[in-house]
Amino acid sequence: MTSTSTESPTQVSVLRQGDAVASGVTAFELNVVTAAKSPAEALTALRSEARAEGYAIGWAQGMREARAATAEARAHAEEQLRRLLAHQEAEVRRAIGAVSLAAESLRSRDVVQATEMTGALVSAAVDLAEALVGREIGGEQGGRDALTRALALAPSHVPVRVRLHPHDHALLADENGTEFTEHGRTVVLVADPELTPGAAIAETDETTVDARLETALRRVREELGL
Repeated sequence: MTSTSTESPTQVSVLRQGDAVASGVTAFELNVVTAAKSPAEALTALRSEARAEGYAIGWAQGMREARAATAEARAHAEEQLRRLLAHQEAEVRRAIGAVSLAAESLRSRDVVQATEMTGALVSAAVDLAEALVGREIGGEQGGRDALTRALALAPSHVPVRVRLHPHDHALLADENGTEFTEHGRTVVLVADPELTPGAAIAETDETTVDARLETALRRVREELGL
């Protein structure tokens, strides 16, 4: 009896990636169990292997291209972000500069306005003082105050002549006479029609004292630049 040997057909299997990892075979690697093959079977196996290899190569190429595209997109996005941040920083710097300039301008304007306001207030105060002085020196007390100021400003150790408005001179002469002694010095009252009521000028051999309030106020205006 003749025994006939039976040849097992060639087994070709393409493993999936998960199965490949589990079995220790590289993804898309052909697991070919080779036995005796007929030419047709061998050709079929080679075609299957070629298709699998082509698929693996295409998959790898696709992955490389995807990585490259991802890297390019990331670089482009980072560049766009860098430009945006730089633009925003420049805008913030410009805004801060504008605010600082406006604040400095406001401070300068406030200083000018404060200075102008101070000048106006001082001028108004001097005007008010002049008005009050004009009212005070117009009465009978004005002559007495003028004489008191003149004697207080004049040297106390020498005789002194005090010139007064004729009206003030008449009032004071009635009270004290045209010549009297005050704290050990001789005082002579002289009428001067060129003086205004409430004004007095003291004269000694050494000096002349202008005790007029309008003169004092005029000096104040000159000092203040009013």
